[in-house]
Amino acid sequence: MAITLINSPTLDQQLDAINSYIIYLQDQVNTLSHQLGNADPTLVNVIAQLQNMVQMLPQNQNGQNNNQNQGGQAPPRK
Repeated sequence: MAITLINSPTLDQQLDAINSYIIYLQDQVNTLSHQLGNADPTLVNVIAQLQNMVQMLPQNQNGQNNNQNQGGQAPPRK
């Protein structure tokens, strides 16, 4: 009975791939941090206010915002 070896990456190759991905993610974080640091302070303030407003929305049983209108448009005015 012959044993067929499946060509799978070695542990070292897997660790190298993970390490490369971590470096990639660190670069992305650094890029975003740099872009945010150069952003208009008014825009940064507006983004922070919007994030706070979203966190204050009532939550439904699934832990999601209880917002009926999820299409990105304002509800019709009465």
